[in-house]
Amino acid sequence: MRHAAGGRVIAIIWLVFACACHKPGGASEACVSDDECKGDRLCDEGKCVPRAPSAGRSAAPPASAVPTVAASDTLPAGSADPGGATSALLATPSAEAKPDDGKGEATIRHAGVSGGAVANAAAVVARMKNRFRICYQEGLKSKPDMAGSVTLIAKIGPNGDVQGVSGTSTSLGPILGCLKSVVSSGSFSPPEGGPAVIEIPITFTKK
Repeated sequence: MRHAAGGRVIAIIWLVFACACHKPGGASEACVSDDECKGDRLCDEGKCVPRAPSAGRSAAPPASAVPTVAASDTLPAGSADPGGATSALLATPSAEAKPDDGKGEATIRHAGVSGGAVANAAAVVARMKNRFRICYQEGLKSKPDMAGSVTLIAKIGPNGDVQGVSGTSTSLGPILGCLKSVVSSGSFSPPEGGPAVIEIPITFTKK
C-alpha cells in the first residue's frame, strides 16, 4: 500500500513538473546561448524568447543606393591639381587677369606683319600686353633681377589660327613658355593674300 501510494505521488509530481515546463510553440525552451534558440529568437535569462523589434531602426540602404564620391570631387582646398589646370592658368594668363602695377612693365613695340595682310593684327597684339606683364611679374618671383627683350614670331594660318610661335632669350628664359602661350591664344583675322608672319618685339623692365 505504501509503495503504491508513493508511486502515485511521484507520478503526480513528475506530471506537474512536465506541464509546467512545456508551453505551446516552445517559446521558453531552456538555453545557454542564442545558437540554441530556433528561428528569430534569442536566449534571455536561460530561456528562448522572441527577438523584440528595435524601435526607430531603419534598414541599411543597399550598396547600389549609396552614392560613390570620386577622388576628383574631394580635392582638398589648396592642394595641387593632378590634371595640371593650375599650371596651365599660370602659363596662360586670361584676358581678364590684372597685373600688379607695383612690379615689372612690358612694352610692345610696333608689330610687323609679312606675307598676307592681317586686318586686326595690331589690335590683337595690343590686348596681349597685360598678360605679357603677368608672365613677367610671375617670373620676377623666382628671378627678381630678370629683365630684357625678346621678339616673338607667330605664324598665322589661312583661317587666322596661330600655327606656331618662336623666339629665344637668355635673360627671359623662365617666362618664354608663358609668353608664347599668350601669343598662341590670339584670335587673328584670316590673312588676305596667303599665310602671314607677325613679329612681336617686347621689352620687360623692372619698376
